[in-house]
Amino acid sequence: LKPKKYRIGDAKQKTIGFIAHELQEYYPQAVSGAKDQVNQNGDPIYQGVDYSQLTGLLVKAIQEQQSQIESLKAEIQTLKQ
Repeated sequence: LKPKKYRIGDAKQKTIGFIAHELQEYYPQAVSGAKDQVNQNGDPIYQGVDYSQLTGLLVKAIQEQQSQIESLKAEIQTLKQ
């Protein structure tokens, strides 16, 4: 996944998130709408991202990292002895 900084509409502040069609390739359940979809007038119908769908994935990744950290800390302690 590649987080991006972007500005929504006329907003002055940038936000960090994902480009929906890029995220859709990996986690389609987190994305609504279709890439490059337009209405009858030719106006864009933007895709949306449901970030709550990513919470479980992020927690699992943190847990895996913590496990690796604990393992490496134990290995370092063994080497110090």
